[in-house]
Amino acid sequence: MKIYKVCEICDLVFDTIEVEGEGIVEIKELCADCALEIGLGNTGNMITNKLWYN
Repeated sequence: MKIYKVCEICDLVFDTIEVEGEGIVEIKELCADCALEIGLGNTGNMITNKLWYN
């Protein structure tokens, strides 16, 4: 399965992850550039990096 991380602000794919299984999942987070622009530092997202998929 391929997991795409898509920025909530600019809608660009900024990371992909391959895991076992079949399918495609999209996870909305903030890319590092947009996080810096709105003052969140370089953390990249506002929630933890736990991935949930089925």
